[in-house]
Amino acid sequence: MEAHQQPEDIEHRIKLHALKDRVRIRDFFRDFDKRRAGHVSQAHFRTAMGYTKMYFVENDFVELIRRYQDPQNPDRVNYSQLCDNIEAIFTEKELEKKPLHTFSTPSELVNRAPIQLSPQEEENVAMLLARLRERVKIRRLLVKPAFQDFDRKAVNKTISKFCHGVGCVTRDQFKQGLSNAFAGLDFLPSDYNLLFKKFYDNGDVNYIDFSAAVDPELYNPASNGS
Repeated sequence: MEAHQQPEDIEHRIKLHALKDRVRIRDFFRDFDKRRAGHVSQAHFRTAMGYTKMYFVENDFVELIRRYQDPQNPDRVNYSQLCDNIEAIFTEKELEKKPLHTFSTPSELVNRAPIQLSPQEEENVAMLLARLRERVKIRRLLVKPAFQDFDRKAVNKTISKFCHGVGCVTRDQFKQGLSNAFAGLDFLPSDYNLLFKKFYDNGDVNYIDFSAAVDPELYNPASNGS
């Protein structure tokens, strides 16, 4: 079963992506909305969001479609309203019409607190981490090095300037690092989503904290009894 996120958390991830990469989400919908009506079919909504190259699970689409569904035509999604909400971080559109409305500034957005997991998600991620710790112990895996090449590239290209310094990678890089560190182990989309949320760090994933969670003996020598 896929981990469930609230629409606010999903939109927050999209905002971080748009802010970091200076992406205009609206541009991905233009080919599906020739008349510029601001609405597209649910299928086209999913396709357009996929073009953003962000990671979405099925529940993300369900929540976004539910929030922006056209009440007059349930098969249509008001993507324009979603884009207005996302692009507020750049343009603060119609601010003069809403003088009392407070928009999130980029710094406020980036410094937002980590995503909170539900009790069920905490239980699920604890079981997942226990399974990974057992694999690390039995096979004597080195986890952190699988992510460090990505981190060095990010630092050199200043891609991770919004992250808490060295120790973070993007979601795609984290997935690749997991594949490298735990070769032969299959991860479900829900597994990725849980780890993304658990080790969330300003839009990226903190692989240092993850490595410490699955290899505690390396990071805390006292725990091995020596």
